[in-house]
Parts: sequence; C-alpha cells; structure tokens
Amino acid sequence: MGEGPKADNIVLRRSRSECIGAPMDTESASVITEYLFGGTLLIWVKIADFGVARLEASNLAEMTGYTGTPGYMAPEVLESKPYNRKCDVYSFGICLWEMYCCDMPYPNITFSELTSAVVYKNLRPEIPKQCPSSLAKVMKQCWDGEPKRMPEITTTFYNLRDE
Repeated sequence: MGEGPKADNIVLRRSRSECIGAPMDTESASVITEYLFGGTLLIWVKIADFGVARLEASNLAEMTGYTGTPGYMAPEVLESKPYNRKCDVYSFGICLWEMYCCDMPYPNITFSELTSAVVYKNLRPEIPKQCPSSLAKVMKQCWDGEPKRMPEITTTFYNLRDE
C-alpha cells in the first residue's frame, strides 16, 4: 500500500452488520476495504423533500396540476391531466439519466417549449451510446409516454438490482 489518501487505503468506521444491511452499530470496528472504487459502492436512494407530496387520490381527477420540477415532470402532469403514482416512475427515469450523464435534463429550454416537446413530440433526454443497454432499457421503460405501459417503481428497482 502506498502513502497518502488513496482509495485503497481509506479506513471506514462501519460494523459488519451494516455492511450486510443491518442497522449500524455505533461502536463499530475499523474496516479497511482495500478495494474501494465506484463498482463497489452502494447508492441508497431516499426521497428528501416531501414539500408537495400527497396521497394518491382514489379519484384521479383530483390529481391534477403543474406540480414538480419541469424537466422531471411526466407528460400527464405537464398537461395538467389526471395522473397516478406512475408520474414518479417517469421522474425516476429522468433521475437515472441525470445520474448516469451527470447533467441536467433540458437545461436550455423554456417551460412552454419543454411542455410542448415532451407532450406532443415525445422529447426525452438522449441516452449516450456507451450507456449499458440494461440501464437504457430501464430509463426508456420509466419515461414511456403511456403510464399504463410503465413498470411499477418496485419493479424498476428490481430491474436495476438484477442487471
């Protein structure tokens, strides 16, 4: 091992139980991974802002409005049409693209242009050619223009895990 702060020398304060998914032991032992890089890390997705969250209404006509961040809004939300929980699947697909590309979707487009292009021209972010086909497939399934064809969010998580 070399001197200095290299990835293969990072000492982590974690318990064995946390490494397998159990709650963290605050009196954990030191672990040196000796194999730390992007392929060995887990990223836990947690929603951090519930400011406009709501329970899904049984009457979907109650679920209307321009709610959300424009580049991530599903077509039915952009059109202020009734929507269901699949609008979050659409948004998650855009988030996957953002994480893979390290870029914001549609950075130089106005809200009205975006609405028109997403709703009527099926505009979606361009998936880079080098993107793994399994990830590209999940993204495309998530941002399908027809919510009935979109997978449930749990199915999406399983598809990502199993690929």
